[in-house]
Amino acid sequence: MGLHRGRGAGEGQYMRREPSATIIALAIALVLSCTRVATAGERVRIGPVPDWVARIPNMPRPLTKKEREQPFVLLLDDLQASNVNGKRQEYARQIIALNTRVAVENFSGLHLLLDSDRETATVHRIAIFRNGKLIDVTNRAQLRTQRVASSLDSERRANQTLISYVIPDLRAGDIVDMEVTLNGDLASLPGRFIVEVEEKFGKMEVSLLHRRIVATRKKPIHLDLVADHPPPIDRSSSDRLVWEWEIPHYKQPKTFSDAPAWFPQIPAIRISDFRDWAEIVAWGLHTLRPRRRPSRPIRKLAHELAGTATTSWEKLKAVLGYVQNNIRYLGDGLLARNGYVPLRPQDVASQGVGDCKDKVALAIALLEALDVRAWPVLTNATKGRVPRALPTPFAFDHALLAVRLGDHDIWVDPTLRPLPDGSPNFGLPAIDAGLVLRKGERALVPPAGLPVASDGTLLATGDPPLPGRRPDNDADTEIERRLDLTTSQAELHVIFKGGTAEIMRMAIELGARKKMEENILALIEPWLWNLDPGDTFVLEGDPHHLRYDARMQAKLTDQLWKNDGSQEYLRLLPNYILQLMGRMTVDDERPDTVPVAFPGRGQPHILERYVLKTPPGWYLKSLHRKLRREGYVISVDTSKQKGLFVVTYRFRALRDHLMPPEARQMAEDRKKLRGEWSYWLWRSATRHRAASSQ
Repeated sequence: MGLHRGRGAGEGQYMRREPSATIIALAIALVLSCTRVATAGERVRIGPVPDWVARIPNMPRPLTKKEREQPFVLLLDDLQASNVNGKRQEYARQIIALNTRVAVENFSGLHLLLDSDRETATVHRIAIFRNGKLIDVTNRAQLRTQRVASSLDSERRANQTLISYVIPDLRAGDIVDMEVTLNGDLASLPGRFIVEVEEKFGKMEVSLLHRRIVATRKKPIHLDLVADHPPPIDRSSSDRLVWEWEIPHYKQPKTFSDAPAWFPQIPAIRISDFRDWAEIVAWGLHTLRPRRRPSRPIRKLAHELAGTATTSWEKLKAVLGYVQNNIRYLGDGLLARNGYVPLRPQDVASQGVGDCKDKVALAIALLEALDVRAWPVLTNATKGRVPRALPTPFAFDHALLAVRLGDHDIWVDPTLRPLPDGSPNFGLPAIDAGLVLRKGERALVPPAGLPVASDGTLLATGDPPLPGRRPDNDADTEIERRLDLTTSQAELHVIFKGGTAEIMRMAIELGARKKMEENILALIEPWLWNLDPGDTFVLEGDPHHLRYDARMQAKLTDQLWKNDGSQEYLRLLPNYILQLMGRMTVDDERPDTVPVAFPGRGQPHILERYVLKTPPGWYLKSLHRKLRREGYVISVDTSKQKGLFVVTYRFRALRDHLMPPEARQMAEDRKKLRGEWSYWLWRSATRHRAASSQ
């Protein structure tokens, strides 16, 4: 608990907390450890509140009886941002009542995360309201500073400073009042006015939520209100734009953990002075794309990689393979480290580490040294969708690479791990669009990826290949159960491909093989046989996907077989598909406007198959069914192949989510799948029944 202000978003994290420190995050936390104690110096000073700020009067105030019964109370959360004094300033004030000893122990004070080269902070007041008296402790609070180390290299100079004020002599019943202003431009965005405020407070009620934007009219300012955030009161004048919000007794709406990442659930204010996407392209070309000719070391490296390659396609494969295999990906942020500016390509190559923008810049330099044209692409990998309502650099959290091959572009992701055999991975994250940082580009465009199978196999042919999509019948997860009823031998094959296979492979590399075996055994458990201690279990992989083989002897027990007196039968069910469908549930409190995301990432595609070898006298009814909904397709088919009965179930999601009414419909479809579409392999006691079967 305390006033936390700072910037930084990790790779793949949409900047819900505005990276320039405009968010006030209320959280339970201990005082952070510090490396040294220092005076404020030039980075932090004590000074008056700026003249453009509208201070909330009559604060702090005494608590009501109901408020005194709570451990802590957030009386005021105030955030104001301005550019009227020729520079960017963000004022924040927070008033917190600490009613219990536990609340006092968990209070972490005032924390500021500053860009070491760009920002300064002005502390206006730190005060304690105790027994009706206001005690100013600004000069008594203990100031600690800590250099934030870069995750790229422990020896590399850090570019952020954490400043903490520890407030002395706090007691149960105290009310703490903290005011501070941050001064300075955003990293890599000099002169720009961008603000993002997400009203995220968990279950805590804010007695008064105050927001205020003050801006000059030199540039148009664009406003986007997210997730039903209340509109502002317009207090603008002829020379100033002023928007203000006063929201008493604010409570964050209920959120749902299974909603898609792209769906905004928490009210937010988003402000930008970028006119359109074309202006962001112009900014990005200056900031993210290398502006110098490739250096001599880069040119030498590029020609060594290309070898005898003569076409742009061959050169791209060589460069992408090198960057994916040799440059370790540390996703500490498109913005969090060094602003939006990538490191020099030769530094990335020599040190062997980089984030998304660093790897893209290196790939561009190498390709340009080989006369292949390439550009950065900005996208949003975490949400999978780029927010379109407001042109702002904060709509993006990841950088890709667009390469010109012939008369078309190909998008690739240099941050992906190569395929297990070391060949380049041409996959892309699940995204809907990107912004190519190329002169003349004016809008977001759909991704131009190559068709890649879920196991990583490149499906495109030709030189150069054409963009495309993977086949509709290519499943992400395949489960095949083989039962030989003539010898009671049961064999199970579970094939995980794509992103799931990558997770499995990484877990095995990290020494979690035993855990993987336990997970596979857990998948087997609800199926048709019990595992005995003597059963063999083999976990294997190949260069393109992981394959899990569980081989065992199974007894035909009563649990396996059913007998109603006239026939003996075996029931076949798509357990894995049923498990997935069973997780798509919604409660009555969920609004119909809040979608439900499929488990995992993206659109699941599952193929579940039985292959059965039976003695004479066993039959399987022929059945072919397909159920198509707006959000998914379920099908079941039976066939006889080389003397074997085959039952194939397939589930394919058509998008990454369902709306609550669709999820409720899925519950009914799941019943149909368990009942009408389950299969019965049976042996009849009467000749008539056997003859009428197929």
